[in-house]
Amino acid sequence: MGVTLATISLVLGAVDAITTHVGLRGGRLAESNPAALWLYRRLPLPIFIVMFALASGILSLGLLQLLGPEAQAGFVAVGVLPPLWNTWLILRSRTRG
Repeated sequence: MGVTLATISLVLGAVDAITTHVGLRGGRLAESNPAALWLYRRLPLPIFIVMFALASGILSLGLLQLLGPEAQAGFVAVGVLPPLWNTWLILRSRTRG
């Protein structure tokens, strides 16, 4: 179960990075996380996406080891929110023209 949740977390991290890129690429949206913005401006896009994904997977496995499967499941559940928020903002910015 731990590896499955870590894999889901890894995928969610990649989706978060991709939606961040799509939002920032248009120029209408801003990144609220200064560390993510700093990395986005300095890294090539594939490395940025892989780094986000790996960080999310590693954090998920770390929580599993430190606090147990409940903490890992909570981390994965909360990890769904950033890509959803990014997607909502992207769609909202496109419909407002």
